[in-house]
Amino acid sequence: MLRTLQDFASIAKSGTFGNKFLTSFSELVAQKESRSVSNEQILLNLDVLIAMMEKVKLNKENQVALMLGVKAFVQDRATQKKGYKILTRVVERIDLQSFDELVEIKTQITPMMSGQATK
Repeated sequence: MLRTLQDFASIAKSGTFGNKFLTSFSELVAQKESRSVSNEQILLNLDVLIAMMEKVKLNKENQVALMLGVKAFVQDRATQKKGYKILTRVVERIDLQSFDELVEIKTQITPMMSGQATK
């Protein structure tokens, strides 16, 4: 998954905002999985990435890769809320061409949900 994001980042023009976003996201996922950074630092970096998402245009492959990468954050109680926030922003931006694409996205996202009611 990380290689996919890094490949997409390398295809983009060097120095672009989208490239920086994808690279930062893949690095943060790697840091989260290796537990080399504190949760506080991860939360700060997630806030920056969420802010960057407002200005980044993502193609469908990047959106799918982000949805898969968010799983690392959703599975941890400390970063779960921000992980879902990124997932929501990605899903809001997806342009669907058919009902089959909606079903595909649902099947990818459903296993990530923890199923814990908050209210």
